Parts: sequence; structure tokens; C-alpha cells
Amino acid sequence: MDERAQRWVAGPKVEDALQRVKQQNEHGIRGIIDKLGEGTKTQEDVLQNVAEYKKISDMIRIDKAQADISIKLTSLGLGFDKQLAQSSIDEIVHYASENNILIWIDMEHSQYTDRTIEIFKNMHAKYPDNIAICLQAKLKRTPRDLEDLLKTGSKIRLCKGIYYEEPEVALQDSDEIRKAFLKQMDTLFAKAKDFGIATHDQDIIDKALKKEPQNDRFRLQMLMGVRDNEKAELAKKHALEEYIPYGEDWKPYVSRREIELKRSLEPKKEKPSLLHKISSRFF
Repeated sequence: MDERAQRWVAGPKVEDALQRVKQQNEHGIRGIIDKLGEGTKTQEDVLQNVAEYKKISDMIRIDKAQADISIKLTSLGLGFDKQLAQSSIDEIVHYASENNILIWIDMEHSQYTDRTIEIFKNMHAKYPDNIAICLQAKLKRTPRDLEDLLKTGSKIRLCKGIYYEEPEVALQDSDEIRKAFLKQMDTLFAKAKDFGIATHDQDIIDKALKKEPQNDRFRLQMLMGVRDNEKAELAKKHALEEYIPYGEDWKPYVSRREIELKRSLEPKKEKPSLLHKISSRFF
């Protein structure tokens, strides 16, 4: 594994991800396993991914690991065949449900949002206890999507969103995105039964814990590679999950993480860099 990836990615194989999961489980941290490799182009690649997700499900069961699975629908062909993506995620969720494993559907670039939510709704109608979805606070449509999905009792992960989006579609200012996140988090606390708060922002974490310090209906979620030295202590206070990617196709994911990390350390800018636009849209 390239040195660039070692901070963010468990390794090239699913066994590497399971090893990380078990290490984190010892500290009371649940894992969310993500097989890297979005934007598949062929049915053959989709079929291989379906088989891999089933393998992950089996390994979680066999190892008695405390872990969920996270999937980007473009890894199942959403970019070229929505019906193939629908049938593929159905097969995966059905298989995982037999092992009582939760599948998270990641949210990608806004060009996929409508189709992602449509497929999620179909799956939630069949497997309400084994399917969950991520929403991005920066998208201007998210407050409507959040209210709509909460009516069905959907499990939701709220994150800020890392993909570059045009101003017509998404908030651009980091302060505005943060305000939107907090407002949507309030909606989750008011109306949701089971949800995730995906953030590394300590102020947001403090606000969430202050709202319901003893409540187990929500979980904090963090990425592998961010605040790793603090997670075990935080897990003593509240349910915590770590997003653990693995796979050979790590460059798109790692590039987004590196760019976002760099931007978070730089003085505030009016517009995102051209590199951020390119990496977010085409990787």
C-alpha cells in the first residue's frame, strides 16, 4: 500500500479492513467497511463487486465483528444502468439481512442524488432494518430530502459533503455549510429514531452530546485517519463508529481526503481550487 494511502485506507484486501475493525472493536468502536472502487463501467465489474460485498458480509459474521458495510451505488453500475444498480443492491442487502448486517448507501456527487434516493426508498420498503443512507448537509435540497426520508423512519447519516458542487446546487461557504449541518442535526434529534452524525468538528460533537448525553439512538461517525488517537476515549462517552475503506482503487478517495485536509488548514478562500473541482468530479 502506497504511503499516501496508509493514513486513510486499511489496506488492499478485505482482510486488512477486518483486522482494523477488530482492533477498533477492542476499544468499543464499531466499524463501517467500505470497498473502494466507485464509477464502475461494466457489468462484469459490478458482478465482482456484488460477490465482494457478500464476502464482506460473510467475514463479518464469521469473525463476529461489530461492523456495518457502506456502498457507493456507482460501484454497482448506477452511472450506466440504474436497473443493474437496483438489482445488485437488492441482492446484497437481502444477503446481508440474513446475517443481520446493516448496509449504508453513501451519497455521491449530486448528479446521482435522485437515483440514489429512489433506489434507497425501494430497498427501505423491503429491508427497513438493514438499510441506511447518507445525506450531505451542503446540498441545498437536503432539508427537503431529510424531511421526506424521516417520514418513512429511515436511518440517516448526516455529513457535510466532500464533492465539488456548483453554487446553484450546494452551499460554498464553510460557515454556511456548518450552519446547515447544525440545523439538519436539530431535525434529526427532533424526528429521527436512529441516525449518525458524521463529523470531526469538536464543537458539533459537543452540541450533539449535550442534546442527549445518555441517548443511544444516534452514533458519532468518523473517518479512519482523522483524530485516531482520540477515538478510544470518545468511545467511552458515546457510541462511535469508524469508516474503514480498503481496496486497490484508493486514489480517488485518498485524493479527496488530502484536498479536504489541505483546505481545512488553509486560510478561508472564496472559491475551491481547480484541483478540488477536478478531483471531486472525475475521480
